Parts: sequence; structure tokens; C-alpha cells
Amino acid sequence: MPPNVYLDTCVWIAYIRGEEDQKYDAAEKIMLDVKHGKMRIIMTDLVLLEILNVLRKIEGRNFKILSNMLNDQERTRYVNQKSSSKFREFVDEITKVPFIHFKKVSGINLQDGILSPSLEFMWKYPGNVRLKRFCRVCKTRKPVPFFSEYKGLGPVDLMHILLAVHLGCEYFITFDRDFRALSREPYFAKIIKIKIL
Repeated sequence: MPPNVYLDTCVWIAYIRGEEDQKYDAAEKIMLDVKHGKMRIIMTDLVLLEILNVLRKIEGRNFKILSNMLNDQERTRYVNQKSSSKFREFVDEITKVPFIHFKKVSGINLQDGILSPSLEFMWKYPGNVRLKRFCRVCKTRKPVPFFSEYKGLGPVDLMHILLAVHLGCEYFITFDRDFRALSREPYFAKIIKIKIL
């Protein structure tokens, strides 16, 4: 029986975006492994919610197209249509893959099993702030730092990994390097393997 695997949202986003995402090749390889039955993916509503949200944000950054529209209502309609279309295509595709299983989150005490531990881990692993010379959004590069950025695990990151544990996943696969801290966390080390690609 293939191992149960929880894919972080960033892996799905890379797969959906295709060649325009620098991590697409790794995401595509994972999907080929899934389609060949080498792993069994556990999918939750939390992943789907975050995918739709991220797709909206990506489409909302398309300034070149959006700036040519007449008003915010037209821009909003465009973003919602584009992101919803990509989301529906994705869901249609993955529902046909036999090794992707949709799990309803039940039998978990949300407060004690997910929310309280997430808060504890956010306190324990606060992340860091760095001065930056390059902006990934606007692609501006300067010789000296011109803005600062907080980087660390967020509440949804922690909810994903805790759900993966509660759903009996053996692996949690992500591209997010912020999970390095949790890969050494005793709570997770005994239960689930965190793979950062």
C-alpha cells in the first residue's frame, strides 16, 4: 500500500501554474508518482480553500491586464473568473486520480487538536525578519536593502501539518523552507516525515 502523503498548498500551486512556476518540475514529478500509485494523497478542504485564495492573489497581481480595465468591479470580476476557472480545472483533474483521497476533517477536537497546538508552535518558532534588496512581486532589485520582510510559519501552515498528523499521513511534502524548524520538532519527528523539496 502506498504511503499517505499530505501535500502543502505550495506544491499544488506550482502544479496548477505550470511552467511559469519555478517549482513546477518538482510538482509535476510528484503528480506523476501519484498517478502511478507510488503515494496516496490526502486532500482536505483547508488545502482547497487555500488554493483558491492563492489563485485569486496571483491573478490580482496581474497589473498589466488589470490596469487596463475601467473599474474595481471589472477587475474583481476578471480575477474571480480567472481564478475560479483554474480552480475548477484543477479539481476536475484531481478528482479523476484514484490515488487522491478527499478527507473530511471529523473526529478532531478543533480547539485542542489544531488551534491550541498551532498557537504553541507559533510561539515556539517565531520566524525572522530580514532586510531585502529584491522584491519578488515587482521584480525591483537595488544595491542596498529597501524593505523588510517577516518570514516564518503562519497559522495555516501549522494547521496543515497538524491535520496531516491527525489524518494519519506518513509524509508532509512542501517547498516551504520555513518547515525546517518543524522537521526537528520532537512532536512531529516521531509521527510524520517532513520533506522539503
